[in-house]
Amino acid sequence: MLKKKRITAIVAAMMMAVTMLPGAAFAADDEMDILIDVNGGETTFDIAPGDELDLTAEVEAVSMDGEENDDYHVHWAKMEGKKRVNFIEQGQESAVDMVAGNSAKVKGVTAGTVAVTVSVVSGRDHAACSGTVLESEELTINVKGGEENDPYAYGPQGKDVAKQSVQMIEPKNITQVYPAKDGDEPTEYVNKINKQFRDDEELEFTFVMGKEMGNQFDEESFKQNTVSKITLQDAKGAVVASQEKGNLVYTDYNELDRSTAIFIEEQLPAGNYTLVFDKDIYVNNAENTLGVPVKFNLEVISTAIPVKSIKLSAASLTLKQGAAKTLKATVSPADADDTTVIWKSSNTKVAAVSTNGKVTAKGGGTATITARSDDGTNVTAKCTVTVVGNVKLSLSSKKGTVTAKWTKSAGSKYQIQRSTKKNSGFKTIATTSKNSYADKKVKKGKTYYYKVRAMKAVKGSTVYGNFTKPAKVKVK
Repeated sequence: MLKKKRITAIVAAMMMAVTMLPGAAFAADDEMDILIDVNGGETTFDIAPGDELDLTAEVEAVSMDGEENDDYHVHWAKMEGKKRVNFIEQGQESAVDMVAGNSAKVKGVTAGTVAVTVSVVSGRDHAACSGTVLESEELTINVKGGEENDPYAYGPQGKDVAKQSVQMIEPKNITQVYPAKDGDEPTEYVNKINKQFRDDEELEFTFVMGKEMGNQFDEESFKQNTVSKITLQDAKGAVVASQEKGNLVYTDYNELDRSTAIFIEEQLPAGNYTLVFDKDIYVNNAENTLGVPVKFNLEVISTAIPVKSIKLSAASLTLKQGAAKTLKATVSPADADDTTVIWKSSNTKVAAVSTNGKVTAKGGGTATITARSDDGTNVTAKCTVTVVGNVKLSLSSKKGTVTAKWTKSAGSKYQIQRSTKKNSGFKTIATTSKNSYADKKVKKGKTYYYKVRAMKAVKGSTVYGNFTKPAKVKVK
């Protein structure tokens, strides 16, 4: 239903110029009923930053004698908090504070409240920006960003968006942290940028310094008084980017929203950083400074694909001394940025390993072969290598008995063979876990040849070491 409001043209509101258009149908002593209806009678609207709102005004102008009059036009104007919204004209955001026409479209910019006034103005020439305001209606538009999604974070004057402030436009997702205080006086203002930057991208920031800066912007002064005092610091407080270092770069100034863009001209390693606006930075090119530092904490995450696991072709090996076998390492995921594997042996006297995983048995005993990722994740896989080592044999004879003794090979049993010939005819005469054997089945005065090797049972089979060279003894 249209809202009915009776006014006298001669006492019109003073929002616009009061110059009467020549030939206007409204005479100075006319009394009219002006009826305004916006979007079905709504006066309060809620939108989010970035959302658009269509406003349509239905107007009826009826004289006291009941005759309708269409000699008017409609204006829309932003009042307090005008930066909260922008008008949309011909599909584009506009920095103007007033538009004409029965319909208007606004776009939410910053969290907060803005008053938009719709006015019925005498005369049909809405482009002339002149005429008498016959009636007006004030609308309230609440731009609600929410605590976690407010596209702005503010400095010393908080959410009042006063002159002494830093307003971060991009990135948007900002959480405000309570200011650090010394008594009642704040010592710094800290905000958290919830967007995670990547270590393969350049960091870019768009912000507004104060709300009055637009018409006074001077690029060289801004570089000297503002950009020169902005730094990016690492978690230890060391400056990693600044105008002085040459890697914090001013890019441009946007007259539409009075914002400035800077970026860090290098890719940063993963870690925590803080964008710091120094307390002595001038805002809005006036005498005001921030007074205390304003900080924006942020995180750079790694885009590297790390090694998650390594699997070896064998979890254990048993080799005789001198033998070799190559282990194969399968790295997961297969598309990890660095699939290089570093090989290492816990005991190179038992088993050595090459850079490609080739294991060579060096001596009796046990060693652990470790494959480790080289991408910094230190993912490992291990293989236990048991080597059946060589032994050294010595013989003696006394009272018709031959005594064979040999060096030990850890964890092994031993096989003893005998022959009456040096290079053939050997037969196993004993298997023992000791490192000596007394052979009494020999004849005095006869010469015999002996050889010994270590042996080890592994998973149902036996791994044999190397035989010693045949040793000769004459029975006494």
